[in-house]
Amino acid sequence: MEGVSMAQKVFSEKKMENVTSQAQEWFAAFELDQLFTELPKDVQTQVETVTAAFSEWMYREELRAGREWTAGSLENILVNVFPRELAAYPTLKQDLLLILTNYFTFLKNEKKISNADTLVRKLESLDFSNTEEASIVETKKKPVQATKTKKSMKAPTYSAGEIAQFNRFAMGNEINQRVASKPVVQEVKQVEKVVGRNEPCPCGSGKKYKKCHGK
Repeated sequence: MEGVSMAQKVFSEKKMENVTSQAQEWFAAFELDQLFTELPKDVQTQVETVTAAFSEWMYREELRAGREWTAGSLENILVNVFPRELAAYPTLKQDLLLILTNYFTFLKNEKKISNADTLVRKLESLDFSNTEEASIVETKKKPVQATKTKKSMKAPTYSAGEIAQFNRFAMGNEINQRVASKPVVQEVKQVEKVVGRNEPCPCGSGKKYKKCHGK
C-alpha cells in the first residue's frame, strides 16, 4: 500500500475482528439481493463460506480490508491462498468466479467498493489451472488412474461375505431343484388285519377262518 506507513501495515487482531464483522454484514445484505437469489441453489450454499474466507485472507495475507482490495491482492488470494486454505471444499473453485463476480457487483451497487469492475476483469483473466490445488490434484490423479487400470485387468474379487452369500444362494437353488425333481414316494406301512376265528377266511373259500386257514 503506497503512502501507508509500516506501522499501519502490522497485523491487528482488532482490525481482523472488524473485517470479520464487515464481511458478515455485507453477506447478510447480499443474501437479500437479486444478485444472490439468481445464483443456482447449490451455489448459494457456498456464498457465505467464500465471501467470509475471501475477506479474512485478504486481511491476513494482504492486510487489506474491503475497500482496499486490489486486482493484485485478489490474484494472490485466489491463486495461492484459497487452494491451500479451502482444500476441504474442493467444489468451491468452480463456483468462485460466479460468486465473487456477483458479490463484487453487489458491493459496487451498494457503493461499498469503487473498483468492482477492475476486480471482475481480474477474476475473468485468472487461470485456475496453475493453482497449487490443480497441481496437487493432478499429481494425485495419476496413481489413482494407474491403480484403476490395473484393477480392471484383474478378475473380479469378492469379499468372504459375498462368497458365502453366493454359495448359499447356489446351494439353495440346487437343493430346491433336487427336491422339486425327486418323485414323491409315499411310505405305506403294511398293517396286518386281525381276522376273527368265526369270520370268513380271507382266502375266499367261504369257510370260517377257524375251519380253514385258522386251524
